[in-house]
Amino acid sequence: MRAIELARRVDDPNVEVAASYATARTLAAMGEREEAQRISEAMLIPAERLRNQLSLIDALWMNGTLRNAEGSWQDTRALLERIIVLRPTQSRAHADLAVMDCQVGDMDQGKSHVERLLENPPAGFA
Repeated sequence: MRAIELARRVDDPNVEVAASYATARTLAAMGEREEAQRISEAMLIPAERLRNQLSLIDALWMNGTLRNAEGSWQDTRALLERIIVLRPTQSRAHADLAVMDCQVGDMDQGKSHVERLLENPPAGFA
């Protein structure tokens, strides 16, 4: 949390995004979902300001993951689909969407994400 505040104070969005991502993941793992969500939502601002695709993908994914955990399917879909717009072969977003689609009973949509994963498998996937 201190790293996030320091990054904001010195206006370093790279460090702010990295510290926010690590902090939000840790808080989520500890069961502090609301605090993790607050930090991940705030992470979108510096990530968008950076115009760095990887930082924005991390921010969108963290927000999507936390929205998924609370059952906000539409928000999850919107966040993960933004990742796919940025990087159509982004396997993490397709995998998460495939699982979510199956969870909500949309097996056809889930299957389409699996097929896209198989067309462009992630490195090391055989």
